[in-house]
Parts: sequence; structure tokens; C-alpha cells
Amino acid sequence: MEPLQLALIAWITEYLSVSLGMGYGTIMVPLLVFLGHSLLESVAAILLTQFAGSLAAVAFHRWAGNASFSRGTLELRAGLLMGLAGALASIAAVRIALGVDERILQIYVGVVVSATGIFTLLARARSLDGGEPSAGSLLVVAAVASLNKGLTGTGYGPIVTGGQMALGIDPRRAVATTSFAEILVCGAAGLYYASSGVFDPALVLPLLAGSLLAAPLAAATVRRGGSRLKPVVGVTILILGLALLYAAV
Repeated sequence: MEPLQLALIAWITEYLSVSLGMGYGTIMVPLLVFLGHSLLESVAAILLTQFAGSLAAVAFHRWAGNASFSRGTLELRAGLLMGLAGALASIAAVRIALGVDERILQIYVGVVVSATGIFTLLARARSLDGGEPSAGSLLVVAAVASLNKGLTGTGYGPIVTGGQMALGIDPRRAVATTSFAEILVCGAAGLYYASSGVFDPALVLPLLAGSLLAAPLAAATVRRGGSRLKPVVGVTILILGLALLYAAV
């Protein structure tokens, strides 16, 4: 696929990711595998470009008023807690992924992506009723999501965003907080892959361009409310996951 086409697909999927808190890695990893790229190189490229895309997303989420990330705010505390814990979990996951047969890993990715699609379609938000989620509940969400992210490049956004909303965090703040946590998680795991020699600049550069350009419009969409896209994303993710499973077995 031409670099411009890759950049366009990255723009679309990162737009979905920043505006809904999910979709970039979960759509792009199976898509890149179908296009002939190796699974590990696809995962590494997604992690590195989502690190940069999440940096841009946080800046524009703050500009759009979706979250302030000021000292003492819930989104800053939750983002740091989930990001730091997730970074450690994702590095452990990368070490596992580098030693696992790629076919087994592809089957696991297919299962995770399919389950993520179902979770995305079924997840519902609830009210906090004036309280805040406990640190323990946020750590559980972050650990599960980050292990999947480091292993597969997928599943982080739906689990973390959906988990926060299930714990009662406002959807706009949940989406913005996910982007903040992804900076640490994707940065740690992506750099570990790159330092291990898993890096394809011809793949990373167009994905990076598309990811960075998506942030302004996506943050504005969150401010206006873009949850109507969620069922479409869920169905797309489920189809890709099932197709990846079929190809692996």
C-alpha cells in the first residue's frame, strides 16, 4: 500500500481513537497484517505512532475543554496512575511477545480484537453519584489493558475508556484520560520494541503523519459529542478480529 494511503487510513482510525477513546490499534494491527506486514512490526509501528498521536491528542483535548489535566484533577491522577502502571505491564508484555510463536500470537490477537468489538458494542456508562473510582479499580483496568497493548498493539482504548465509564467517569474525561495514559504505555512498549530491533521506518512514518493530523478534529468532536460512531467502530473491530482468527487457523 502507498504511504499516502497508509497515512489516510491512520488519520481515520486515529480520529476514531481520539474521539471515542478506541479504534486505532484495534483496527490498524489486523489491517496491517492483512496487507502483508509482520505482526510484530505492525504492533511496534502502532505503539510508536500512537505515542506521538496521544501527545497531540492530550494537547487538543485540553484546548477543546474536554479535560484540563491541572494539578489535583481526576483526569491527571487517573492518567498518571494508569499510565505508569500500564507502562510496566506493557514492557513485560513485549518481553513475552518477542519470545512467542507469531501464529499463536496472531490467534491471541484475533481473540482479543473480537472480544473488544463485543465489549465496545455492549459497554454502558453509569453515574459516579458524586464519588470517584478507587485506585485499585483503575489499576486493574490499566493492567489488563496494558498487557494486551504490549502483546498485540490492540484493546487498550476500549478496555480503559469503557472501564472508566463503567466506573462512572464522564465520557469526555474518560476519552481524554485514555489518551494521557497511552502516552506512557505506548511510549514504553514502543521504544522497547524499537530497541529490540523491531522497527520499520517505511511503515512508521506515514502512520505517524496520519496520527498527528487527526488530533484537532477528533478533540473537537469529543467536545460536541461523537458517541454515535461507537456501534460502527464496534462492528468493524469485531469483523476484523474474526477475520484475523480465520486467517490464523
